[in-house]
Amino acid sequence: MKKRSCTQFLAACALATFAGYARAEEQADAKRIAITLDEVRAFPEAYCRVPFELDLLYHGPRSLYNPFFTVFEPSSYANFAAWPAEAAIFERDKYVEDHPLFYYERKNTTLQQSLLSLKPYTWFSARCIVRSMAQGRAWIEVLQLTQVGAQLDTTDLRHLVKAHALAANGDFDRALLEIEMARLFSAPPRFIAQARREEGRVALAANQPERALLALQQAWASLPEDKLVAALLDRASAQVAMLRQSQVATGPGSTPVTPPTVAPAKAVRPLAPPPTPAPAPVEPPAAPKDATPVTAPVEPQQPTPAEPVPTPADESTDEATGTPVDPPETEPQPVPAEPPADVPADPTGAPIDTPPPATDEAIDEATAPATEPMEPTEPTSDDAAPSSDDETTPPADDESSDDELPPSDELPIDETPSGDETPPPAPDHGDDNGSDG
Repeated sequence: MKKRSCTQFLAACALATFAGYARAEEQADAKRIAITLDEVRAFPEAYCRVPFELDLLYHGPRSLYNPFFTVFEPSSYANFAAWPAEAAIFERDKYVEDHPLFYYERKNTTLQQSLLSLKPYTWFSARCIVRSMAQGRAWIEVLQLTQVGAQLDTTDLRHLVKAHALAANGDFDRALLEIEMARLFSAPPRFIAQARREEGRVALAANQPERALLALQQAWASLPEDKLVAALLDRASAQVAMLRQSQVATGPGSTPVTPPTVAPAKAVRPLAPPPTPAPAPVEPPAAPKDATPVTAPVEPQQPTPAEPVPTPADESTDEATGTPVDPPETEPQPVPAEPPADVPADPTGAPIDTPPPATDEAIDEATAPATEPMEPTEPTSDDAAPSSDDETTPPADDESSDDELPPSDELPIDETPSGDETPPPAPDHGDDNGSDG
């Protein structure tokens, strides 16, 4: 009985001890700080004597050796290259930045078989240590493969590479479509976060802030230390906030509907009408040289008497009584009549002289019957001869001449006398010598 109790007691102690060790390892794994390949490459001296674990993406075998400065020689070690697990290898700059200085010992057959069976673009985890810092670089030896993950589909990689190229050329809509076609099944979260970061950047460039905000939030969950993700996330959040404020300002409970964009039609320029030819100038017919211009009868215009305007000089007063005396009436001066505007002009361009208007007296004289001229008679003795004093005195005219005959400048002049009429004889005043006898 005592032996059984001692055996059970020892077994319980052993179980407790192993459980304590297991619990300590779990706590150590929980407190393990995540180490990335970029940190090891930046500070290789910090990881020379301490093993660490890395998450890598296998690229392929290499043949880089330096037996003079390192322990790695081709007969003892094999060489391969790998990227960090979260590397955005769909970008050219990241694709060429793989680390080609990974080595494993050829005597370790299990490790060798595991690494040789890996295909390119396969994720895995390895326990490593830095063996040399020759030439300022980290020469890393792989001690053990702890985990082998999935392989990146080359079709998804092709879509991501094409999307990055389209975005660089400004075709953001097609770039977003290519990113959607990359499914990324069984890829690690940090690699998916890189793809979401690229999607958010392209969506911001395509003026889709809501989609960019959703993609960047997913990237931020896995890459909280990435400064580029933080900057893009702040930018997308600001644009979404401005967009929602504009939607609220349009009206309560109403979402503004963006009208479909229609390409403006090209304006059709109206055809100009053909120019109208200018009318040819019409020359007036040339009048014959012997033709006499015909003038239309012009109605005589009665002159309008001007009203006399009294002036201070005209006003006078009677010296005896002191009463004002009206100024003597003055005869109104005739206003010369303006020639009518419709008087035809001479074909040559010179104005036609129009005769002065005929008066009533001139019309009566023109219509009176013609009288035969009286024959001159010899002077008789009874007729007194004019004296020398009377030689300069003109003969007295008839009393009716002042009343009946108009001024000479108002009578129409007939330049072509008829053949039947004879000019009247000149008046005979007698012989100057006969008056003396």
